Amino acid sequence: MEPRIKKIIKVLFFVLSVVYPGVIFYFLVIRKIPLRQLSLFVISFALLAFFVGTSSGSSDGTSKKKPFGPPSLLYGPACFSLA
Repeated sequence: MEPRIKKIIKVLFFVLSVVYPGVIFYFLVIRKIPLRQLSLFVISFALLAFFVGTSSGSSDGTSKKKPFGPPSLLYGPACFSLA
């Protein structure tokens, strides 16, 4: 992977870690989503993101097909589950 792409990924991860508390506050206080529903969503989203991120290839260099598709496909169900 190119060093430029690695740097972009690190920056995006940092931005997400800064925005995360604000998003949680928004859904809990402003949207008044029940804590149990939000917790289940965060756990399931983390598990799906983990499976998508770790299933990119095998040890012999050949790439396997990802079982859940690209991570961007996870954002649609995430938006609808919190609506």
